[in-house]
Amino acid sequence: MARSLIANVRAKKMLANVLKLEKLPELPSLALKVLGSLRDPDVEFDEVAESLGSDPALTIKVLGTVNSAAYSPQNPISDVRQALSYIGRRELEQIVLAVAVRGALPSDPAPGFDPRRFWRTAARRAALARAIAERLHPTRAGEAFTAALLLDMGIPAMVKALGKPYSDALLEWHGSPARELHTIERDRLALSHTRVGSLLAASLELPEPLVKAIASHHNEGTSDAELLPAVRLMSRVREVEVDGSDELLLETARAEYGLEPDWTRGAIESSGEAAAELAKLLAS
Repeated sequence: MARSLIANVRAKKMLANVLKLEKLPELPSLALKVLGSLRDPDVEFDEVAESLGSDPALTIKVLGTVNSAAYSPQNPISDVRQALSYIGRRELEQIVLAVAVRGALPSDPAPGFDPRRFWRTAARRAALARAIAERLHPTRAGEAFTAALLLDMGIPAMVKALGKPYSDALLEWHGSPARELHTIERDRLALSHTRVGSLLAASLELPEPLVKAIASHHNEGTSDAELLPAVRLMSRVREVEVDGSDELLLETARAEYGLEPDWTRGAIESSGEAAAELAKLLAS
């Protein structure tokens, strides 16, 4: 469900005040048009395809995602109509949303922040979240994919807006494996990437469940009704590819959701190929 106009305006004002930015990230008008078409059941597939086709760069990334190992089509998907038939409106909307938001976020490197590493980790989380969601709650696999990809979307915005003070926080985090980033952020800046990310998501008029997921993914008291199990699992690990993270993920998946370690290990391995493809798409 979309947020109210008043809530979006309030979020933009709060975000501008927090980050001291005169211009906030925005979704391209063409992406908004495509999302509107996908969300309207009265709009025919041909109209959706025409809307998306008017943005070739977006179309290429969307089709690249659909053709990736994360979605595993038996035959290559060559146009938007095929994509709609293969994965449906709701799933395609999640992909368009993820790609459009990625394009709206800052991508400049800084001390403590490597954009390629950041999006490689996000892609790994997204691919794995989708694989786990297919097992735990298949009707919401697309939602899990997008939420896991964008959980930390506040970090690039804070890098861009806050400069050295935030880089110092990131460097401390990289040097302190036992500490959570949001704890360091609050200690140093009285602010966190979960707060900034949720305000940014709201200002971009992202769906309410996604805004809530970003806001609450480090909150241990959040229920699975608010945060999908697959997304919660991804939020529990620092970086999926870092030594030791897989063991934590395996144990949490077994203890809380009954997923056998062998199955989860297989999902981690199979999602690696999908993540590599996704990371290339996100980096370009």
